[in-house]
Amino acid sequence: MICLLSGVGSSFMSLALNESTPISMAAENLGTSQTISLNAVWPVLLGGGLAVNAIYCVFLLVRRGNAARFKVSTWANIGLVVVMAVLWSGSNFVYSAGARRMGTLGLVLGWPIFMAVIVLAANAWGFLTGEWRSAGRQAISWAVAGCLLLVVGIWIIALAGNRS
Repeated sequence: MICLLSGVGSSFMSLALNESTPISMAAENLGTSQTISLNAVWPVLLGGGLAVNAIYCVFLLVRRGNAARFKVSTWANIGLVVVMAVLWSGSNFVYSAGARRMGTLGLVLGWPIFMAVIVLAANAWGFLTGEWRSAGRQAISWAVAGCLLLVVGIWIIALAGNRS
């Protein structure tokens, strides 16, 4: 159920990016290049999700009494959070620039590729760090089959993009 809701929710982000022309045009009118003007949309697009997620996280921390755990955090954990934030934000900025360079269908074709690459990278990282070590053979088979399906999907989208 979480996967289905995530997939549907992700498509709404793609729709929002496709309908964000007034924001990116305003950024361009203020002197931002067309290649990176889509980055002006991210704060608006993600702001609502930030509010909902932050409120829910604080609610759970208070309800479960886990807020005190933040006092025990180490500099290594804080460093990992910063690295994760930079990589995640950076991937969005790279997507924005790449989608703009793909032409008129860049936002339409770029989003599924972007999402597929995120899943492929996460699975590759999981294999490299040993996260899958204790998984059963069937789970690994499903993961590999899913990754192969994503690669085929990227290939099909790339073919579609070349024909437009």
